[in-house]
Amino acid sequence: MKHHTEWRIEQHPGHGGMAGSITWTSPAGFAYTVEPTPVTKPIPQFTAAPPAGPGSPNEQPRSIETLDTDPGGASAPF
Repeated sequence: MKHHTEWRIEQHPGHGGMAGSITWTSPAGFAYTVEPTPVTKPIPQFTAAPPAGPGSPNEQPRSIETLDTDPGGASAPF
């Protein structure tokens, strides 16, 4: 029968809740390892916030007096 072949399949354990890889071995002894396709997006890993600096979201608000004015002499805080 065509569906009875000498191919061997071995599933390896995964880690961190992920599925493991699968190794297919042909009748000639060649091994092909396939990694599973993720079905969901990876869980984000949060790290410490970067230090505050100019233009960063952690930059401290400035008062209106410290804002630059345009060359025309008009001052606009926005």
